[in-house]
Amino acid sequence: MLLDVSFIKNISFEPQKFKLSGAMDSPLVWQGDNIVFTGPVFIDGVIKQTEKRFIFVQGKFKTKIAVQCSRCLQQIETDLVGSFEGEFIPLGIAAQEEMEEDFPGQFYSGDILDLAGLIHEGITFALPMQFLCFDGCLGLCPHCGTNLNEGQCHCRKEQIDPRLEVLRKLLK
Repeated sequence: MLLDVSFIKNISFEPQKFKLSGAMDSPLVWQGDNIVFTGPVFIDGVIKQTEKRFIFVQGKFKTKIAVQCSRCLQQIETDLVGSFEGEFIPLGIAAQEEMEEDFPGQFYSGDILDLAGLIHEGITFALPMQFLCFDGCLGLCPHCGTNLNEGQCHCRKEQIDPRLEVLRKLLK
């Protein structure tokens, strides 16, 4: 996601609002799964140039993603809302190699900023620990794999660890 910042360089350090939308180029890999964006990412943000010619960007995003429910593995589509912020440093200010570790990909030259790194970071922070198709999702039976949201399975409810079966025989 590219943002033209030529308008901010002519304004004396006043924050300016911007709106941006676009598609994410590639799926996001999270916990071994691909998170697919099913809609564009909408961004409302504020941009400000600092006295050192750094450009501070802050904003909120909203998008739709397709993921699997963590319990029943059904494909679901959900809204994802979050925020991001970061500072972009002009290339001529300091040696890029020294600062690349602290500010990865946040250097600029010219009038275009690439916000993709900041947005990916914001999306990663906004992701929940697990995705659920609904709050009361029952998940899958651990023995036969039946989706318990669709009906009961016929598994024996009393499952005994085979290593402890000898102790059960002693109690009889």
